[in-house]
Amino acid sequence: GEDGEDGEQEDDAATQDEQGGDASAQSNTGAEEGDGTDDGETEADAAADASDTEEAHQGGTHIEEQRQEDEELDQAEAVAAPEQLSPEELTELRAKMEHELDLLRDAELKDPNSAEAVTRSLQLWHELEHATSHLSHTLSEQLRLVLEASMASKMRGDFRSGKRLNMRKIIPYIASQFRKDKIWLRRTKPSKYEYQVLLGIDDSHSMSLYHSRQMALEATSLIAHALNKLEVGELSVMRFGEEVDVVHKFMEPFSAVSGAQCIRQFTFDQKKTSIGMFLERAYNLLMEAKHSKRTSTVNTNQLLFVLSDSDNVYQEGKAAVETWIQKLREANVLLVFVIIDSPQKKHSIMDQKSVTFVGNQVITEEYMDRFLDKNYILLRDIQSLPERLSDALRQWFEMVAMGSDRS
Repeated sequence: GEDGEDGEQEDDAATQDEQGGDASAQSNTGAEEGDGTDDGETEADAAADASDTEEAHQGGTHIEEQRQEDEELDQAEAVAAPEQLSPEELTELRAKMEHELDLLRDAELKDPNSAEAVTRSLQLWHELEHATSHLSHTLSEQLRLVLEASMASKMRGDFRSGKRLNMRKIIPYIASQFRKDKIWLRRTKPSKYEYQVLLGIDDSHSMSLYHSRQMALEATSLIAHALNKLEVGELSVMRFGEEVDVVHKFMEPFSAVSGAQCIRQFTFDQKKTSIGMFLERAYNLLMEAKHSKRTSTVNTNQLLFVLSDSDNVYQEGKAAVETWIQKLREANVLLVFVIIDSPQKKHSIMDQKSVTFVGNQVITEEYMDRFLDKNYILLRDIQSLPERLSDALRQWFEMVAMGSDRS
């Protein structure tokens, strides 16, 4: 009987062991299932962390690139400006250039394409660059500050860190219980602007008097060199008098050779100053140049500088000039008259008066009154051109910005 009871007890123990083993197996299976869930969550977290790490790495790369760009810009700005010539050195150099210009004209009368004419024109252009190197550096730095406002980088993107909050993302960020945390903007791509600058040089005989042609050529060299430094667009040069010609086209790089070629095409001996005809040609040239950029995503701003002594701006009649000035305004072209008022003149243009007859009455008015509604720079000293030119551009950009805000 005891043996039977012992057998029953052993069977019960074996049954309990089996049940315990099953329970243990179930427990292990549950644990394994639990471990699988944890592994899934861990993988998701790891992927998110990897994404954050990659984004942080990209952000760090962006910041590093921005820092490097800032350092390069600082180094570029730290480069010493060209040495400024003393007044005595400038006077001597200008006298030399006047003589070189006369010799160039003599060489051109013999053969415009002779090796002598080419050599003299290139030498003269290098002397012009040397005389205006310090001023061109000053102008390029001032224009850089003016143009940076119109070329400022835009804030874009959805990032977990940045410089400015994206206010449109704040409410979704709060509603998601702070999970959708890509609420920051960064500077990514700059607004792309390009400038087409047209210089119109008065080629009439009056410019050969009182060193006016010398100031015009120095101003051309100064503006061309400054714009080349900035690398912000294209430059074209025209001459006008009885005839109007393009001496350097848009789309062609402006180099020392280009400057020398321009000099050889100026005569400063034309008998009339047809500003109205020039403005018409300039308008058509600018519209064609702008049309060629329509397929581009770059915004194009156009500027027209007229360098002249402006002794008789209405020589063709007031309507012939004002009509094209108005068309240029409507096309958003900045028109600036750079009036060369040489100190060698006996009477300044500011002292000139114009006389008109209306019926039996004689009406006298100040000559400069006809420029009251125009942008103009009165240039008596080339040293003042960088500051006045940058001021004119700054005012124009402010007006354009106000107009775009209103629209």
